[in-house]
Amino acid sequence: FRNCTSCKFIPFTIPLGLFGMYATYILQGASHFSVTNLLKCIVPFGYCIGIVWLRFKQNLTIENLVYAQLLIQSSYLLIAVFLLYRILLNQFVFKIECNSIRQMLKYSVKVWFGDISQLANSRIDQFLIGGFLSSRDLGIYTVAVSVARFTSVFADAIAAIMLPLIAGKNSFQDKVAEMLNFFKNYWIFSVIFHLIFALSLPIVIPFVFGNAYSESIIISQILVAGSLFVNAKIVLGGGIMGMGFPAIMSYVEFIGMIILLMFSTILLKIFGLVGVSTAITFSYFSQFMILIFLINQKEISYKSLLYISKTEFQETVKWLKNATNYFK
Repeated sequence: FRNCTSCKFIPFTIPLGLFGMYATYILQGASHFSVTNLLKCIVPFGYCIGIVWLRFKQNLTIENLVYAQLLIQSSYLLIAVFLLYRILLNQFVFKIECNSIRQMLKYSVKVWFGDISQLANSRIDQFLIGGFLSSRDLGIYTVAVSVARFTSVFADAIAAIMLPLIAGKNSFQDKVAEMLNFFKNYWIFSVIFHLIFALSLPIVIPFVFGNAYSESIIISQILVAGSLFVNAKIVLGGGIMGMGFPAIMSYVEFIGMIILLMFSTILLKIFGLVGVSTAITFSYFSQFMILIFLINQKEISYKSLLYISKTEFQETVKWLKNATNYFK
C-alpha cells in the first residue's frame, strides 16, 4: 500500500457511491423499479468484469483495482443522474408537481439513510478487528464473513421482487397479504437452508479455502445463525418499502448500528473473533425483533407475521420438494 500511488484516491469513491445511491432511491421513490434494479447491478457486475479483464491482461494489481473502483463508481453516478434527469424531465417539464417531487425526495432520503447505516453495519466489525487484532485474525474473519454472506443471495433477490409487486397493490390489506405470503414461504425455506448450510461448513471451508482457514468454521457458523435473522429482515424490508414505510428500515438499521458498535467493542476485547461474531449475531437478531415490533405498530399482528399453520408449512415443503425434483 505504501507504493500504491492510486490509493490516495480511495476516499473519493465514497461520495461517488453515496450520491449515486441517492439518485437511485429517488427513482425508486418514483416507482421506476426496473431502472432501480438495473442501477443496483452496475457496481457488482462492474467489479466482476473489471477483475476478470485485469486478470486476463495480467494487470491485476492494487493500483489498477483502485482505478477500476473509481471508474465504476463514477460511471454509476453519471448513469444514475442521467436516468434521473430523463425521467424527471419527462414527468415534470410541462408541469411542476411540487407535491410529487417532495414525496420522492422524502422517500429517497429515508431509504438512503437506512442504506448508509446498513453499509456502516457491514464494515464496523472489520474496522475493529483490523485495529485490535492481528492481520491473521482479519484474514480468518474475512473468509468467515464471505462464506456467511452467501446466504443473503436469496433474500436480496426476493426483496427485489417483492418491492414492485407490493407497491403495485391498491389496498393496504392486499399489500399486507402479499408481504405475509412472501415472508412466510421464505421463512420456512430460510430456516431449512441456513441449518443445512451451517452444518456443511466443516466440509466446505477446508475444501474451498484450505485447512489453513479451519478456524473460520466456528466463526462462520455463528455468523450464519445471525444471517438467518438479517436475511429475514431484508425480505420484510422489501415488503415494508413497497408499502410506503421506508423510515422503518432506517430506524432499524440505525439502532442495529448502535447495538453492534457497543457489543462488538466489548466482546472483541474479551473473546476475540468469537466475541465480535456473537455481537453481530445479536445485532442481527435485535434488528429483526425491532422490525417486527415496528411492523406491529402498523396494525399487523405478531401472530400473522410469525405464526405458520400446518397447512402453510406443508404447502411450502411440497413446493421445495417439487423445486428439488425439477433440478434432478
